[in-house]
Order: sequence, then structure tokens, then C-alpha cells
Amino acid sequence: MGMPDAGRQAALTTGLLAGCMAAGGLDAMVAAVAVRAISEGLHALTQVAWLWVAMLGTPIFGRIGDLLGRKHLLVLGIGLVALGKVVAGLAPSMAVLAVGRGVDGTGWGLVWPTIYALLQQSVPPSRRGRYIVFPSAAGFLGSLLAPALGGMLTGATSILGLPGGRWTFLSQVPPYINTVGLA
Repeated sequence: MGMPDAGRQAALTTGLLAGCMAAGGLDAMVAAVAVRAISEGLHALTQVAWLWVAMLGTPIFGRIGDLLGRKHLLVLGIGLVALGKVVAGLAPSMAVLAVGRGVDGTGWGLVWPTIYALLQQSVPPSRRGRYIVFPSAAGFLGSLLAPALGGMLTGATSILGLPGGRWTFLSQVPPYINTVGLA
């Protein structure tokens, strides 16, 4: 027969959260590859440090998740990540790019702790060890694949009229929209 409802829910939740972690691993590394090219294109190579400082603004949102509900927090976080990607990908200046990365970083500050809180909430203690490995492995896999993807995108002269490096941000938006739809 089929999986019991609790098992199906745990598997679905774990799959969704693993997708988020893969995107997070991909995000960090793919941007690292493209930042220099994007900064040169904006004639702002001396301001590149602001992109990383903006991403450090990721406070701990665990208590907010307790108050508002973790699913809402996850959806809000993913929405902020996607918005930050669009702002960064279309930024006309380094200042706007840094703002986009800041919005993105705040979104990840919501997403990362919420992923593990949702796993704790939805998977029975006796099975958590088995389920928690999937999002962690997915994040690792995303980190492994990202440099190659970032290099390919950054090496492209132009994709749909935008410099290839911009697509390191913009190419990530559709999966985030799909994830919000599944949540």
C-alpha cells in the first residue's frame, strides 16, 4: 500500500527543504564566481566588499517563526530571496546590487533556520537522523555544482540582452517561485 500520511508528509517536507538547501548551496558559490565580472561591468570593482557585507545581515529569525508559523516564514524568506535576486540581476549600479544582495541575505536568514525547524516539527524524533541528511546533502551538492554553472554564465557575453554574469542571480528566480508554489 501507500506511505502513511505522516510518512508522506515527512518525505514531502524533506524534499521541499532539500530543494531549498540545494538552492542555498548553489547561490553562495555561483555568486562568488560572478562577482568580479559583474563589478567590472558596473565599473565598481573597489566596492565589491559591500556585496558580501550585505549578505552578512542575516539575523536569527527562529523566534519569529515560533510566533508567525514556520511555513509563513519560509515562504516570506524564499520570496525575499527571489526579490533580492531580481534586484541584483537587474542592478544598474553597485549600490543597487548590494541592496539586492542584502534583501537576498535577509531572506536566507529566514530560510536556513526555518528549514531545520520545520524538519524538527514534521519528522518524528526516531526518524530525524534519516531525514535531516537530505537537505544537508542537497546543500553540499549545490555548492559543488555552482562554480561550474557560475563560470558558464559569467563567461557568456550576453544572454537575452544582459551580461552573462547577471544570470547567476536571475536564473535562480524560477526555482524559488516554484518552491513557494509547492509550500
